[in-house]
Amino acid sequence: DLSPAEGNQFAVEDVNGDGEKELIVYWTNACTAGMQGLVYGFDGGALRLELSAFPDLTFYGSGTARAGWSHNQGWAGRFWPFSLYQYSPEGGVYEQICDVDAWDLSVTAEDETLAAAFPREADTDGDGLVYYILTGDWYQASRVPLDGNLSGQLWGTDPVDGAALEEWLNTRTEGEEPLALSVQELNEENIAALGYPRPEVSYPEPAG
Repeated sequence: DLSPAEGNQFAVEDVNGDGEKELIVYWTNACTAGMQGLVYGFDGGALRLELSAFPDLTFYGSGTARAGWSHNQGWAGRFWPFSLYQYSPEGGVYEQICDVDAWDLSVTAEDETLAAAFPREADTDGDGLVYYILTGDWYQASRVPLDGNLSGQLWGTDPVDGAALEEWLNTRTEGEEPLALSVQELNEENIAALGYPRPEVSYPEPAG
């Protein structure tokens, strides 16, 4: 019975660059906390989970995957934070490289202290947005320094401008365009079209 899966989507594509197709499931017919983007590899006829993230997924032929965060409740404003992953052929899974957050001046403009602390020297294009490339255990730190010294840092990391962020991302994606996936509704008809019709199964009558 596929009725619990209705409203979700899937694709079967090579998204990690290993020459083999993966199963990508976009489980979005749920509350935000229950949404998942899942990438499965095929290992000896069995499925192997390679990535579990929020289903706002973008894949690159270099084996890089970008997953938008489920929420944007910080200071990023116009920019949606995301996590970046790289497929590891040795481990057979996607390994997280970093997260990217931002500070949108318009979000904190009404707070005089924060408006004054906004790192304008890093905002070389003057669009009121600076970005933070977060690695390691940044999530265990406070968003702003505990000593209250707002030096333009968030999570203890210096900001960069948009051009620097794009240059850094290009080194990870090797400058490739995102892969265009053929995404389908998750239903019996589309699964059967791949050569996997619903099996004929006979269930025993309940006892008594």
